[in-house]
Amino acid sequence: MTTNDCIILYVEDDEDIAELNIRWFDEQGYEMVYARTGAEAIGAFGKVAPDIVLLDIMLPDGNGLEVLKSVKERYPSVCCIMLSALGQEGDKVTGLNLGADDYIAKPFGVMELVARVKAALRRRAGNNVLKVGRLELNSDTMTVTLDSRPLELNKKEFELLKYCMRNAD
Repeated sequence: MTTNDCIILYVEDDEDIAELNIRWFDEQGYEMVYARTGAEAIGAFGKVAPDIVLLDIMLPDGNGLEVLKSVKERYPSVCCIMLSALGQEGDKVTGLNLGADDYIAKPFGVMELVARVKAALRRRAGNNVLKVGRLELNSDTMTVTLDSRPLELNKKEFELLKYCMRNAD
């Protein structure tokens, strides 16, 4: 998966921090979707199918760990990286046990965050082929086949199909 294929949902209530990080990721070629609250984050899943969620724990409308639980229950394959000022071992263990794929304590450098996102994408690289019944979708090559015959889809159709296949239940 290349950066141009990756959609990141970034959930952060501090708009100054968010602006800095979003600008950095934009310059690296990532598509960013920004949510300031947990409710906005959950609502974003109705509009986009993010590959990675960068999720702050302390949000104005509640705890990011609750958002994490909700996301992982509905979309278990989505990679979630927790970002938090809560950096004690117990905080990290709680986040990881609830389904976070990584946990970064604040303050952190933006280059470290980008590196961790890239590492998460590498770990997922083997998971870029989705199969549902006779349908196969490959995110690396942007191809879809039905009974081994290629299907022609535009980008929007491809993304919609990918979202549906990831959330087949």
